[in-house]
Parts: sequence; structure tokens; C-alpha cells
Amino acid sequence: MENLKNIWKPELYRIQMEAPKPKRVVCDNLEDRPEFYGREYHGVMSHKEATAILENEPNGAFLIRKGSQNNDFYTLTLKTSNNSSPIIINTESKVITETDGLKKPPFDLTPSIEDNPLVMKYSKSHTFKVHTFKGLNWCELCANFLWGFTAQGVKCEEYPN
Repeated sequence: MENLKNIWKPELYRIQMEAPKPKRVVCDNLEDRPEFYGREYHGVMSHKEATAILENEPNGAFLIRKGSQNNDFYTLTLKTSNNSSPIIINTESKVITETDGLKKPPFDLTPSIEDNPLVMKYSKSHTFKVHTFKGLNWCELCANFLWGFTAQGVKCEEYPN
């Protein structure tokens, strides 16, 4: 910790080093465990029962449980800052839900063309042709010089200038 000046992001490194280490709470006496979870799976359990198990554990302790027999959701209960916070894991839709609201997958956070269409509607169609400008020309939008001698751009055929 004393030689942080050689690290790319020292503040991020310090936060990572101070974060609690994950510690799984093991359950050995369970027969019908899903194949994709290890010994941290505790079966059907309520939030109060999970909180009671994590009460005497250090920060970073976690267990996985099933909330009830009626749903296909598993819950990761994690102890942070001396509180236990449930995180619902939906393996079907790849969406993680916290108790304070829905967390979307990263691809849902990216704007799409349906959200903000940039297509302009013209009253009549334009017919463009390749055009060679005479003399030195600059872009009307960015004011950069247009390089090239022939076929420098396109121009609408219907307008004279």
C-alpha cells in the first residue's frame, strides 16, 4: 500500500484492497443441489433464515438459496457493511434483480435506433450524383479542407448550386 505511485489507478487499487474478501458459507447436508452451484447452495430458505446464518459471519460472506418452491429464481445473499442484501438471480432471462429495483443487462443500457431514430423524413426524394468541385473547398459543417481533385463528394442533382 505504501508504493501506490507506480500503480495505474491508485485509488481504485486501494478500494479493491480494502474490499472484504468473499467467503462462502458452506452447506454440506443437502442432497438435491443444482449441478451449477457448489456447497454454497442452501436449498429453500427465507430471507430471515439467510440473514440469521450470515449474522455471525464477516463482511463478504455469501450463500445461495432458493426463495420458495414456486419460482425458478435463486437468491444470492451477501453480507456487506454488516447488512445482508439479497440479489435475485434469474437464470432464464440473464437479468439480475436487487431488492431496490431491476438491474438491466449491459446490452439493454446501450441506446438503440428504435429509442432515438435519426432518420430524417424528406418531403420528396433526392437524387445524388458524384460531384467534382472547382477551386479549393471547405466543409460547411466542420470547416476542414476537402482533399482530392476529382469525385470529391455528392451533390443533389435537383438544386443548381
